[in-house]
Amino acid sequence: MNLIMEHKIDPEIVIFGSSVAEVGFNANLISEITDNFVYNAALDGTRIGQNKGLIDEFNTYSERCHTVILGLSFFSLSEESRMTEPSRFYAHFKNKNVERMFYESDTHNYIKLKYVPFYAFTQYTHTYYKNAGIGLKNFLKGKELAPDDHNGFIPHYNSWYGENIESNDFGSVAIDFSEKTLGQLTNVIRELNNKGRKVIMVICPMYMNGQKYYSNYQQLINKVKAFEKEGVKVYDFSSIPLNTDKNNFYNNGHLNVTGAKEFSRLIANSLKSSRETKELL
Repeated sequence: MNLIMEHKIDPEIVIFGSSVAEVGFNANLISEITDNFVYNAALDGTRIGQNKGLIDEFNTYSERCHTVILGLSFFSLSEESRMTEPSRFYAHFKNKNVERMFYESDTHNYIKLKYVPFYAFTQYTHTYYKNAGIGLKNFLKGKELAPDDHNGFIPHYNSWYGENIESNDFGSVAIDFSEKTLGQLTNVIRELNNKGRKVIMVICPMYMNGQKYYSNYQQLINKVKAFEKEGVKVYDFSSIPLNTDKNNFYNNGHLNVTGAKEFSRLIANSLKSSRETKELL
């Protein structure tokens, strides 16, 4: 997040999304196959409202990026009333894109950050102060903020430890869809397109029984594919063989390092063969 807010990275292909994308897109592997600098800028727990602040900021300064990948999970089109771990953005509240993100996605915190003196300092966690201390030490030693070895990808080496969803649980829950979220996505896509960037929406892998837990999972897929009218390319990985094998996941919605490797190969090869992106790669 800070790398984008401080304009420290400018990849040719950038990935945004929640933890599903964070643990699923092996940036280095995709870079190797496509011969492009790829960075995984996904943040755990975030939906489009929270990602929008980062995407908008990235869109203002990037000179190299030609392809933006939006990695989607089952909740990506749902309502977002409060931000996840908003303290991650407090230090950047004066940035116009971050301020607008709070205004649109977390009005409660927006009002307090805007009008209550020192409010942010009362909300920082121990982890935040610990990381701030590390950052200060690095600054004093002259160490620049730089991408990590995995370029944003967070590999998970765990085997399956998620909830086991059986057939009698199928169709238990319906996914809710938010018109506000759909509108935010449309705006993001149009703003990226205006800068000449290709947008690819990816329906990320999910263990098959996890998909069947939702009574309207197909409706999610249909709503994502409807964005093709905005010039978006949609890659649907909801029905690939990878989704039938628990060995690729550590829970119903998240790939482990084994699954991420296979998924990233599929993504990279799709990028290479896609007519829409071939001229850019």
